Order: sequence, then structure tokens, then C-alpha cells
Amino acid sequence: MFNASFQSINSAADNFINSTAVDSIVTDAIAGTVTVLFKSGAVYRYDNVSRRAIVKFNIDNAARSLGKFINNVCKANTVSCVQLAPAI
Repeated sequence: MFNASFQSINSAADNFINSTAVDSIVTDAIAGTVTVLFKSGAVYRYDNVSRRAIVKFNIDNAARSLGKFINNVCKANTVSCVQLAPAI
């Protein structure tokens, strides 16, 4: 399922983003989607995510926190979530 098209934002960023729960994240500001691979192996896609919040997250290295982004932005009331793969 994960190939060259599924890239972690951590590998594309200059600064590694450490997280105890998230392995990697793919953001698409144009589509308003965020796909998250958790360390448990579960994969979730969040749709209708704020495009402004995605862009801010991608460019603001000083304030980047995966946990805060997922909890505050991806789990907002207007966002829908689909589980793409269960935990291992």
C-alpha cells in the first residue's frame, strides 16, 4: 500500500518531527485532505480539512506539532474521517 507516492512530511522537511503516535503524514492543501499513518499501523484519511491550517502547518517549522495538528485540525467537527487500514 505504501510506495514512492506515500511520502512522510518528515522526510521532506528540514527538521524531523518527532511523534510518539504518528509515523508519517501526507497533506494535500488543494484537496483539503490529510492521510495519517499511525505507529500502530492504522491509516486514516481526513477529508474537508482546513486548507489554511494545512498550509500553515507545512510552512511553520517552529510551531509544527503532529499531535496538535491532528487533534485540533483533523478532528474538527467539519472534518470527515475514513479508516483506510486497520492497526496491525
